[in-house]
Amino acid sequence: MPSDSTLTREEHCPDGTLKARWSVRISADGTEIRQGAYESFYPNGSVKERGNYVDGEPVEPWTTFDEDGRVAFSGIPELGDAPEPDEDAWDEPIVVPQQTAAAKARAAQWLELCVVLVLGWLPFMVSGLVSEGAFMHPSEWSYEEIADDRTLFLTEIQALATSLQVFIVLMYIISRSDLRWRDVGVVKPRVMGLLLLGPLLAVATLVVDAVLVKATGAPNPPGQWFTPSGAFGWGVLCASLTANSLAEEFVWRGYVLTRVKQLTGSVFIALTVSSVLFASYHIYQGPLNASFVVTSGLIWGGAMLLTRRIWPVLVAHTLHNLFLYTSYAEWLYG
Repeated sequence: MPSDSTLTREEHCPDGTLKARWSVRISADGTEIRQGAYESFYPNGSVKERGNYVDGEPVEPWTTFDEDGRVAFSGIPELGDAPEPDEDAWDEPIVVPQQTAAAKARAAQWLELCVVLVLGWLPFMVSGLVSEGAFMHPSEWSYEEIADDRTLFLTEIQALATSLQVFIVLMYIISRSDLRWRDVGVVKPRVMGLLLLGPLLAVATLVVDAVLVKATGAPNPPGQWFTPSGAFGWGVLCASLTANSLAEEFVWRGYVLTRVKQLTGSVFIALTVSSVLFASYHIYQGPLNASFVVTSGLIWGGAMLLTRRIWPVLVAHTLHNLFLYTSYAEWLYG
């Protein structure tokens, strides 16, 4: 029985330029099977694809290039879906019908977004759902005002640690992602942004809160309300609120807003999703009060989109929360 032989096949465009070149193994019965190197070319002669076949199937390494010679795909085509030069269809491009590098990157971005939501949303959402404010009638809520700085310290230090854990893990995720720090608003802060825009955003949010609460008669949210009795208590409270704002702003305005906008191509969807998810785990304040938090997310998210800086909204968030521990809260809820 004659042994198999190997030949090189070529495909040319109508103008005679080389379109593809590949090797085949011809068995004794005349059957051709892809075996060895494969290359295809752009009309300008630069390499479009380069790969290898073994027994008719593509194997690594397999690389696709753009017209400038940059790598567009590197991997292995799905078995059975290898490019097939057709000498009767000169105008059909030879492509690898495999998930492109861009599609793989997009899938990784969706997965990364899910990881961030599991980190920065799911635990707090579960906690909010099991709180007394979520499903109980406001008449059944309990309130406790605490003026003991020691109790405040023990409570807030735990909240501070939780916020820092979320923040540190998120910073690691961002550093390993395709996002630049500039994309999440980490750029050189401006004095006007910190000392003017931040406080103005806080005032705007407090005014909107007042309008909504007074118009609807929303009840005072249940839980513990601290009244610091000295500098130490206020210092602990400020540190805890700053850490909370740091974590929440980087999760919702820094990462989620940016990533959803990138994935959907819609500013409206990104702003809505980030604001609604941010408000959802505030359900412990009661459904009505939690719905008001959406407006805070919209205001801060809008500022983030306009300024591309996270610092003003971080200042606004911290000042807004701090005001809720002053006589403003007494006036707001009566």
